[in-house]
Amino acid sequence: CFNKTGSGCNNGGKGLATGWPNMIHSCNSPRCAHWLDGNGHVHGATAFRPTASTATWLVMNIPFDSTCEAEINPTLADADGTTGDADPTISSTGGGDADPTVGLEGGASDADPTVGLEGSTSDADPTVADEGGAATDADPTVAEDSVPTLSQGGETEDDGSSTTAPEVVTQCSCADSCIGRLGNQTHTVAGVTNVVCRDGQALIQNALSTCDVATYGEVSDVAADTCGYLSEKNVQSLARCGVKVILEDADAGMVEAGQDAVDAIVNGGVWQSVTWSGDLGGVDQPWCFTQTECDNGVGLATGWPNMIHSCGNPNCAHWITIPGSFIHSATSADGRTRGSTWIQHAAECTAQGN
Repeated sequence: CFNKTGSGCNNGGKGLATGWPNMIHSCNSPRCAHWLDGNGHVHGATAFRPTASTATWLVMNIPFDSTCEAEINPTLADADGTTGDADPTISSTGGGDADPTVGLEGGASDADPTVGLEGSTSDADPTVADEGGAATDADPTVAEDSVPTLSQGGETEDDGSSTTAPEVVTQCSCADSCIGRLGNQTHTVAGVTNVVCRDGQALIQNALSTCDVATYGEVSDVAADTCGYLSEKNVQSLARCGVKVILEDADAGMVEAGQDAVDAIVNGGVWQSVTWSGDLGGVDQPWCFTQTECDNGVGLATGWPNMIHSCGNPNCAHWITIPGSFIHSATSADGRTRGSTWIQHAAECTAQGN
């Protein structure tokens, strides 16, 4: 309750609520909210000290809400076709080396990222003056006739006559990514429903010591406390925005591999030749990926969900599943505490397509 009674709520009716962290004072109502810090109070639903804990949270816009979309500032190219590596510094006659100060035809600004064209400069914000002296309203930009086009990969294509604005390098849609998703609920990602996300990672497989090896198999959704793996189609969809794969074993720790591992998922390949890094020393059991006497070099690794077979090495990774024999594990032994596969998504995504 938030009742304020009597004449004790002084200070214009605010009582002890004087601004953060003193936000609510239910004056003369000790069993109502006292969200303040002072006069013996701590933040609580009553005037009495909490017996457990209280907290205040801010709820942000979801990351794929257009109101929260970050601006994308592609690297612009110099007039000679080379790209700058850091700040948006551009010179039509030479390379800009430090501050975002641009000099065109002898006229340079000295401090702010302000661009002057033919002797005309703007005075404050990073705006660009056109030939008529009118200024644009946004980022430091270069006149149309001096900007070469950026290709999809970020390299410049400058034949000396390009007049188009630089293209933005394509990013994954946030609808296809776990970036910004809460870990305490499931999500629809890349068209796949009930996906578990964690720190921008999508869970695609999970095995527990309690899993029944005879029935362990493909499932429509998987969580950290369930058994099974997603279909190859769903895993490939979730890999669209992937930048690395993470193998997690509760007994051995986590290892990861980059784009090669992601590409193997997308293209129906395996991880037999992929190099892994990370916690190779393990927690209770070190990771190893040694393969000996593997038929055709792959053994039982034939494509998702059978990705790693350390043939002839029972203490090394067996990230495969054979009904009645193996489930995904850092070794060939049954009864591992937990083994999980995660796809890490790119750190940034766009709101388009959501």
